[in-house]
Formats: sequence, structure tokens, C-alpha cells
Amino acid sequence: MRDHVFLSYASDDLELVQLIYDGLKKRNLKVWFDKGDVKRGPWRKQIMKAIARSRFFVFCISNAALKKTGGRRPSFQDQGLNRAFEIAIAQPIDEFTIVPIRIEDCERGAPGARLTTFQRYDLLNDFEIGLDKLSIDLGGISLSNAHAKDKRSEYDKIKESLIGKAETLYHAGDLSKSLLFLSFLTEFTIADKDVLKFKNLILNDLKMRKGSVPATKKGVERKTKSALGSGSFSITGLKEGREDDYRALIFYTTPSLMNYLIKRYYLSKQDAEDIIQEAFIKLIDSIQNIKDKEHLKNWLYHITRNITIHRLKESQRDYKGVERCPERFYNPSEIVGKEHLGNGPLLYKSVLGAIEKLPEHDRELIEKRYFLDLANSEIATEMGLPLGTVKNRLSRLKKKIKKELEVDELIVTKLKKNENQKKQGRS
Repeated sequence: MRDHVFLSYASDDLELVQLIYDGLKKRNLKVWFDKGDVKRGPWRKQIMKAIARSRFFVFCISNAALKKTGGRRPSFQDQGLNRAFEIAIAQPIDEFTIVPIRIEDCERGAPGARLTTFQRYDLLNDFEIGLDKLSIDLGGISLSNAHAKDKRSEYDKIKESLIGKAETLYHAGDLSKSLLFLSFLTEFTIADKDVLKFKNLILNDLKMRKGSVPATKKGVERKTKSALGSGSFSITGLKEGREDDYRALIFYTTPSLMNYLIKRYYLSKQDAEDIIQEAFIKLIDSIQNIKDKEHLKNWLYHITRNITIHRLKESQRDYKGVERCPERFYNPSEIVGKEHLGNGPLLYKSVLGAIEKLPEHDRELIEKRYFLDLANSEIATEMGLPLGTVKNRLSRLKKKIKKELEVDELIVTKLKKNENQKKQGRS
């Protein structure tokens, strides 16, 4: 279980970080601090275990921490901080939040100085009040206000998690990947002014570093919209963190994922957007394992389904969501005709129940045709089947589902008839 707070810092800041460690412990937090918790044995192995147990990674920003190695690879000069950073940045963002905190007034011109307006946690002005604010958001208590609570919404937490990872990558010198995380916020939501300023800061830094500015959103939209049908992104571009490739991927895949979630799980548009955003965030962590576009597409549908089921189970709902009745999104009469069980929730529930009983390869065929609205030719290409086979199997499966509903209908009719006979007998 991830329930610890991992303190990451430059060795020059040990004295101040010791005070932070003591302060967070007083506020009922489980804190991992290498000077107090590292035992004899391999240092890196212990760090990896500690981070695996941690929910939060507190990155202490100072002049010493922001010193770079000067190499091409994003990294910090302090060896201990750099090793912890490499392990932390690979953690899944939905289970692990990087929290940058400013502990020193950074030198003029340093990256930390330019990011001051974006930082949520600052221990410079009032150390104890700053620790209280940090502690509340990490799940601890406030020493100055016993009734203080974390009032952030789930959206705020996700936003700050993305910004925290983006900020840490920026400090390490990985501007492209930092920009990528911020782009997910501006792509799926109306980003606030601080996010947009941060994004512009990175664009300006990239301009100075490379001599040119990456494509603007308008330019990328023109480029991607002209080739959406062909999926104009490359796996290489995604692995290299190119923003235009990720934006093309989002344009190309979001409509079908939205359609899938709304029709298959009866989600609202907002819920579907939240799940898709989380899926794309997970993709950043997993992109190096993706082999090709077909693998990517299957991976996205698989992870989207898993996220959806996990969320619905957490909210103690039937993961099929059958209590909703989205007539405007899904017409089951396309599968079974209009004569069965009338309209409304009963029909939706009955059709979904029949589909769930099908073998996986048959269920996939039905879902691609009637939930994702793919043409028979597209299904044939995706599944590597002859077009005639796809048509024949769909026809056979529709008859099978229809027959099962007819059996259900007979049972319902018989039960109603028996109930009416009992009522007549009592009267």
C-alpha cells in the first residue's frame, strides 16, 4: 500500500530538510528520509522499495537541487537526488504524486526563480504555516488549525499532479516531456492562466535551445485534421515525446473511445473525458513498451476499460451501468429488432446481458460493429478476417442474441400468466 511521503533533496540542504522531516512527522505523516531510514546494504535498492511504498514524492527546490550535470540526458548534479528522480519519474502518475516545494530563494535567472508564481508550496515566508498547508494536502494534520481539511476537488488533485511532474521534469531539463504533461491539461480542459504561462515559458526555453518554436496548437490542428483518417502520428514520435504526435493521437482516437465508453458503459460525456484523459496519462508512462499502432490501439481500449471498471466498482455501481438509459447513444434494435421487450432500460439490460454471455471473440465483433460503429470492412481489416466471414458471423450472432431474448420474453410472459392465474384464484 502506498501511504508514505518520500523526501527528496540535495545533500547541501540536509539541515533544513531534517526540520521538514521532523515537522511532517509531528503532523502524523509517514515520512521516508534517507538519513534516518537507509540501512546497511545497496542504497538504490532501498530507495526503490521506499518509493514503491510512497504515495507522495516531495522534491525540495533549492539552488543546490537545480544544478544540472550539463549532459544531454535530463538529470541533476546531486547524485542522490538524481537517482531518486530517475526512479520517481518512472512511477505511474495515478498512484504516485510528485510535489515540488520551494525551500530557498533561487538565484535570479535560475529555472526555480522563474517558476515561483506556479508553485503551490513555499516554506520561505512562514515555515510552520507552509508545512501545515503541505501536510493537509498529503493527508496529515495542521498544527495551527485542528479543523483544517483538504478542500481540493479530484480534478484539482489530478491537475496539480500533472503540474508537479511537469515542473520536476522542467527542472531536470526535460522540456519536451514537461510540455507534454501540460498539453494534456490544455487539450482536455480549460487550463488556468498559470498553466498557460508555464507552457509558454517552456516554449520560449525550447525556442532559445533549438532556435525554433514547436508547432503552435493551430498549426498542429491543421496538420492533424488533414490526415485524421490515416492516423497521422508515429510510434517513434510518441516515444520521443513529440507534442504534435500526441495531439494527432488524441484527435484520431478520442472520438471512438468516447463512443465506446458512452455506449458500452452508459457514462456521461464528462465522465468519459476524465477516463480518456487518465488513459492518455498512463500511456506516457507505458509508451516505451508499445510496439506498433495496432498494439497501441488495443492497449488504449484495454486500459480505458480497466479504468472504467475500477471507477464504477469504487462508486459501488454495477460496472455495466445499466441503471442509465442512453437512448440517444445506443439503439439495441439494430441488433435484435424493435419487437422485443419494448424500449427503455429493460431492453438495454437484456441485450447487454446476452452480449456478455458470448465468447470473447464474438463479443469483440459485436462491440466493434454496434458500440464503436465500425464498418464491416474496417472490422475485417482490424481482426484479419475476410469481409464475408465478418458479415456471416455478425448475422449469426444477431440471430443468437435475438433467440435468447425471445426465450427471456417467453419466460416473462409465462411468469406474468401464472401470476394472473394466482390472482384470479384468490379472488
